[in-house]
Amino acid sequence: MLLLLRQSNEKNIRAFYQQIKEGNLTVREAKKKIKKDKSSQGRPKYYEYKFESPDKNFVLKIKFKKPQINIDEITGALKEALNNINQQ
Repeated sequence: MLLLLRQSNEKNIRAFYQQIKEGNLTVREAKKKIKKDKSSQGRPKYYEYKFESPDKNFVLKIKFKKPQINIDEITGALKEALNNINQQ
């Protein structure tokens, strides 16, 4: 029952309930269907730039608060971080 109540809108709740009630959809199938639907929804992921040193001594990750970034934004963020480190 909680599975149904967690749906985003009333239309989805009623549709899943009706299918389960009529025997056309098992709870397990409903869970799979909901999980599949949720993966395509939601806000876009943040962009993450990841660099691992060739000798594997360190990993550098920079996360941006938007889904797409160009190379100038990456270099700008690195310069800003270096300037901040140098001022400490």
